[in-house]
Amino acid sequence: MSRNDCNCDCAEVYASVYELVYGRCDESRRAALVAHIDNCPGCLEKLGIEKQVARLIKRSCCEPAPAHLKERIVVRLRVHTTTIRHSRD
Repeated sequence: MSRNDCNCDCAEVYASVYELVYGRCDESRRAALVAHIDNCPGCLEKLGIEKQVARLIKRSCCEPAPAHLKERIVVRLRVHTTTIRHSRD
């Protein structure tokens, strides 16, 4: 099975993988993402890449980012993700 043979729309999962990696979703959302990823090689690969990036960032940063900076980044990601979703429709 190749990355794209799962016959599913992975755009939403791709856009939400960061929520899973950084613990930014509730339990029901986490369960839905994990259920999809467990059956989709492309999304599993995307999750692996996102986890690797998170580890590199964590290892490279000596101090935790201020809470306001984290929130600004999350808001920007959501705006960017929403823009991408709407432009594809």
